[in-house]
Amino acid sequence: MVRDAISIFGSNLLPDGTHRLVYINPIDTRHVFKRLPVKTLGLDGIPASAARNMREDLIGSVRVTDLKTLERQSSRLSVIEPVKRLSTAKESQKKAAKRDKATRDGHGQAVEKKPNKRLVVLRAMCHPDILHEVLIEKSNKPLYSLAVEHGISRQQAKRLFYRLLDVGLDPERAAARGYSRAGKQKNRSYTKKQGRPRKMVKNELGAIWKGLNTDDQHRRDIATFIQSGYRPENSKKTNYRDFKALFAVRQIHALDNGNIVREMLPEEEYITYSQFTYHLQKLIPAIHNRLKAQTIEAITHRAMRVFIGNARSHILCPGHTLLIDSTVADVHLICSFDRSKLIGRPILYFVVDALTSTIVGLHISLRSPSGLEAKIALYNALSDKTAWLHRYGLGAYAPLFPCAPHPHEVLSDRAELHTIAGRAIGDDLSFNMGYPAPYMAAWKGIVERLFRTTNDFSIHWLPGSTRGRARERGERDARLDAVLTLDEFTKIILYGVLLWNQRGSTTAFLPPEVFEDEASPGPVGYYHWGLQNLHGSPRYFPQDEMIVRLLEPRDCRVAGSGIELDRIRWVGEWMKQPDITLSGLIHHEAQLYRDPHKPQGGFVRLHGEQILRPVRMHDMHIDGTEFDIEEYQAHQQAGWQIHLKETENLETTLHHHADQIVVKAKHLTKQAKAANPQSNASFLAGLDNNRTAELEAANSGPQSSLRQDNAAGARHLASSLASRSFLATLTNLSKEKLK
Repeated sequence: MVRDAISIFGSNLLPDGTHRLVYINPIDTRHVFKRLPVKTLGLDGIPASAARNMREDLIGSVRVTDLKTLERQSSRLSVIEPVKRLSTAKESQKKAAKRDKATRDGHGQAVEKKPNKRLVVLRAMCHPDILHEVLIEKSNKPLYSLAVEHGISRQQAKRLFYRLLDVGLDPERAAARGYSRAGKQKNRSYTKKQGRPRKMVKNELGAIWKGLNTDDQHRRDIATFIQSGYRPENSKKTNYRDFKALFAVRQIHALDNGNIVREMLPEEEYITYSQFTYHLQKLIPAIHNRLKAQTIEAITHRAMRVFIGNARSHILCPGHTLLIDSTVADVHLICSFDRSKLIGRPILYFVVDALTSTIVGLHISLRSPSGLEAKIALYNALSDKTAWLHRYGLGAYAPLFPCAPHPHEVLSDRAELHTIAGRAIGDDLSFNMGYPAPYMAAWKGIVERLFRTTNDFSIHWLPGSTRGRARERGERDARLDAVLTLDEFTKIILYGVLLWNQRGSTTAFLPPEVFEDEASPGPVGYYHWGLQNLHGSPRYFPQDEMIVRLLEPRDCRVAGSGIELDRIRWVGEWMKQPDITLSGLIHHEAQLYRDPHKPQGGFVRLHGEQILRPVRMHDMHIDGTEFDIEEYQAHQQAGWQIHLKETENLETTLHHHADQIVVKAKHLTKQAKAANPQSNASFLAGLDNNRTAELEAANSGPQSSLRQDNAAGARHLASSLASRSFLATLTNLSKEKLK
């Protein structure tokens, strides 16, 4: 029952016949809440006439714990409503008396209020002449004059002016107390516990309590505990014990019997119970308000906003604005070199003309979205794609995939291009980089809609497609149905792009002049008509400029055999020219650019040159997209790692045998030197004779050295040997050969 946790305080009879029940917490009388039943419910034995009439100004605020308790124990037919805290008549009288007392002196006479000096200075700063002189002419003389006139320092005058600019030239707001332009200051670092020391009175030790100051990490730990392990129904001490069990662990030990033991931090090395409760009371309302704002205000704002314009507003001609965005394709792919292996979902980049909805750039990658991948997509959009389409047998459809001219603006997502490097792309190529506002994907809704169109007509019917939704329990895993490689998937997407550019619906925004000139009403037809009649003289980027500014180079060195990079050799016909070989350009440093349109092609710029020289891969015959080479290299590397793992035991065994041979040799040599001691000079003097004897023994066999009929040869051999161990070794070799 609700009455077990809270008590009924009163009720109100509403005009429609329902009752508003007001409950109060018996422990904390400052927090009450009310329940508005859908039907007229009884008061659990208390008639409505006997219940006291409840005034609105006596209702306090709602506590989060009590609200959750009421929601859990109350009826489903009720609506829980938090009520704002209003002051009672007595509280209002006290506040009015306090304000009146502050405006009078000790004799009861009214005290004249002093003018706010900061407000006077700020109002004077709003004069147009002062603003013009400070902001346009970059002079601080007016601020210094005001400082002298009103008796403040120059630094304070400058701070007040900056504050006035921050609040939008509002003197009253800038003069208010509690304003901080710098925001949150840095935390001061201390090595000792700050504040008044407390004494351990209960155990009569009288020692100063040792502790530490709470920092941002402790507050983050408490916030994490509130969202994960905090239990409102438990006491604060119980929650503190649970908190320490999670965040005050120094080390975890595993005993021999299999038990796990946690080593906790000492009391003086972690926050105390009072510090925990202090931050707990501050963070719980903050987290509650933040979640409430996210779930109510933010969602309502995004769902109820009104769109008056469209994504084509203020666009003058085709090629004026390009939209670029990326998404994860809703399909799983397999490896092109081993179809039994899964490689996951690719990344799909589109570059779209904002006026005509023509797709002018396409890029499909197996890597994560990044600035490098976005630059490759821009390169494909601004370059001629005829050679790329010929690789897929679609060279005849090159007019349906046009090359974009020099744009005025490129509108990208607030992701990989919303960086310093992304803005540098626009500076290098002389166009503006635009970014939509947060949660305003409608600013580039054309490319977002094309992603949905591509999914509906080109991807969601493919085997291995996720169909844009998460897999339900018991449903077949889409990854098991993957059959397409990256090359095959690229061809299917190209078919959809060419079909859209030719037959896409553009009737909603076509001008009447298109029909008067009998131009094709499709996106690419409107695109070519707009370039001739609206744009005037489109300018296209040179290929060398786009390669240098959009593609990522690799440092390399030109050798006589070509360029060795990542175990791949790049060669070019220009390397055999006499002016290259004789001029000393071989063995010079260079930069290699991979060609996105040709997987086996690239460009090299030698050190000190501005021209690009074409190169190609040597002895690499792989048909596929630009990423198949890297996929092949990754496949080779993975196979090599697997092979090393499988032969790891053999490597360990052979190393062990080699170590045993060395250990045995050390032991035998030590015994031989102990049996035949000699100086270091004697040991080194017989080197040549020992080598001669070793060669004779290896050529004729060890038996010839043991013949007794040639005493002179035996004496010569015996004198040339370094030690008895050498004779023993030769004897063992002879026995092995006889066997």
